[in-house]
Amino acid sequence: MAAVDPPAYSSRPPEENRRARILVMLGKKRARDAVCDVLAADGHDVFPSAEFDQVYSVAAETVPDVIILDMDDGLTPQVCLELTQAPPESRACVLIARDGVVDEARTAGSLGNGADDVVDARRLREVSARVKVQLRNKRGVDALARVRKERDRLKSSLTDPLTGAHSRQSIAMGLDRFVGQAEPFALLFLDLDHWKSINEDLGMTVGDVALKAVANHLRAQVRGVDLCGRWAGEKFAVLLPMASIEVAQMVAERHRAGICALAIPELKGRKITISIGVASFVPERPDPNATAIERRADLALEGAKRNGRNRVGTAPPFVPANVIPLRRDSDVESPGALGAPRAPGDLVLRSPGASPGGSDAATEAELLAQLENGKSWLPVLPEAAERALSLGSDPTVDLARIASMVEKDPPIAARFLAASNSAYYARAERVTTTLGAVVTLGLSATRDLLFQVVYESARRGLTRFRLEVTRSFDRSVVCAHACRIVSRELSFGGEYSYLAGLLHDVGEARIYRILSLMPGPIREEQARSLVAAHHAEAGAGLAASWNLPEEIRVACALHHADVAEEGKAVKHIILADVIADLVVSGRTVRDLTKDEQAILDRGQVKRERLEAWLIATRRATGRDAGLRQLG
Repeated sequence: MAAVDPPAYSSRPPEENRRARILVMLGKKRARDAVCDVLAADGHDVFPSAEFDQVYSVAAETVPDVIILDMDDGLTPQVCLELTQAPPESRACVLIARDGVVDEARTAGSLGNGADDVVDARRLREVSARVKVQLRNKRGVDALARVRKERDRLKSSLTDPLTGAHSRQSIAMGLDRFVGQAEPFALLFLDLDHWKSINEDLGMTVGDVALKAVANHLRAQVRGVDLCGRWAGEKFAVLLPMASIEVAQMVAERHRAGICALAIPELKGRKITISIGVASFVPERPDPNATAIERRADLALEGAKRNGRNRVGTAPPFVPANVIPLRRDSDVESPGALGAPRAPGDLVLRSPGASPGGSDAATEAELLAQLENGKSWLPVLPEAAERALSLGSDPTVDLARIASMVEKDPPIAARFLAASNSAYYARAERVTTTLGAVVTLGLSATRDLLFQVVYESARRGLTRFRLEVTRSFDRSVVCAHACRIVSRELSFGGEYSYLAGLLHDVGEARIYRILSLMPGPIREEQARSLVAAHHAEAGAGLAASWNLPEEIRVACALHHADVAEEGKAVKHIILADVIADLVVSGRTVRDLTKDEQAILDRGQVKRERLEAWLIATRRATGRDAGLRQLG
């Protein structure tokens, strides 16, 4: 068996692929031509010029990465000083050259004026090497400038420009994260009363002053772990992690009283009041997503407004056991009658005593109805994963854009750093930035890890079947490695082989999540039977909702089909399934069942080759050394 090599980088920042632009301004034609020839041979775009008095216009036209200036020209010190004052992201490296021995005093003077290096133009190999060093340094400086620019852009998008508090985007990201962590928290929506009249009577400038005062008050009063910011207009939001509904109500009342007591001179004695809506997230009865808890907090806020303002309203708890999306009891007339789906997002209260878990037929009918409605019942695909998937075939993509999206979720960023510093990817120096991690992994592995993290989060918030979903996920990771190894060995080279192996059984998690939200008892053997019967269609539906490539959709839908009748992608999934079963169960090739042996026979795979794949998969997943390549 051929060795399993680490995956090649799928792309790098575009500056490393672009030809460098070199402006050579030497007075002597012989020296200028010689330097230009050696640099052109190195693959650079070279622009020779003897018009030293027009250096600025020539540089503006050619936009060089490196400028080589003639030490003997009298204008060089001043020109060098001015060129090196440009901003780092637009600054060209400046080399001072002389056709002959470079004297110490003039070298020191050139370096003192901002030159990056000094070189003898006759030593052509040295000129070539020094230019390469400067280009390497410039790439590092440019990458750092891009990261800082992305950081500043991200920081500005997460900060409200008027109040300096967190922006709505920042609060929404925190809310998504809290829902995904499936731990208790509370959401407070705070809305200033009669705000329109304040702006009309005293002017918008005074209104802005009051908004800043409220934001400053909230920032001073919240805990270090809390998150508060401006949601929109005169509406603010506060997230309280690990807070019960009782604690959230007390905190809301404290904020209400504190804001009412604010003395703002610009208001000329007028007091401001605030209405607050409180909603709590309870892991045992979790809201299905961030939008659901936002809606509950909004309804509580509207109730406080209707009841006279300047008060706290509390939302009733979310009870998923009594609320089924998109369905009514009357919609299920028989096991085969799925009924017409309602508008997405509708929540219909079940009548008391209705229990789809009361019979196998009713449970299956309700499960099929949920699948028919098209809801994923798994975490929403994050922007970074969608972006990585859409750019998967673009070798010039700027990985800094992907890294900036990954950084929006610190736990995911930490996973990337851990993966890039693992023994599988380890380099001479430890990776310390998200961009460095993404570059180390490459776009293909970055994409795979993003989807793996999304799939893994399917366990969050489950009150039932958590162990089953965990086992399914762990087995899928093994299958993903096996599928990549099989595809590589059989020279199929599927771009999405890892994802196809990882996600082919994702429908299992989807069905378990739907079943966990159904009221009434559901027997474990009944759940396993439903998963076995419907996980292929459930996975294919999820792949379609995520807009995954056809290769993955087919893998989800047909991985239990006859291997002899399907395409290569499905054949590889089925073979990888056999390997995953062997790895997870601890069996060897000698322990193959009759069905597994039949799969090998139909696929014309000998046991010796399967043994090699099995060893490689165990090594890749750390089943023999405690190491896992991805996360």
